[in-house]
Amino acid sequence: MITRTIQLSIESQLFLGKIIIIYGPRQVGKTTLAKLLLHKYGDDNDYYTADDYDIVQRLSHQTSTTLGGFIGSKKIIVIDEAQRIPNIGLTLK
Repeated sequence: MITRTIQLSIESQLFLGKIIIIYGPRQVGKTTLAKLLLHKYGDDNDYYTADDYDIVQRLSHQTSTTLGGFIGSKKIIVIDEAQRIPNIGLTLK
């Protein structure tokens, strides 16, 4: 597999308490890169896609308490297609 230049930049920013956004044109490998990082950093991670209506409902308009219960103690959370979730910026803030 090709190591992408952006991968090193992303990895240097992991675990600093920040949100990392990967964006770009369709079908350039954003999801593949995210899943590769999840796999590389172990089992204490989770992947969600906003293509799943249940995920959209669970992440829309959540309080910090409910969101904390949903995420738990995961080290890395990937939310693919996050732009499909209403108010996702406020939810993640």
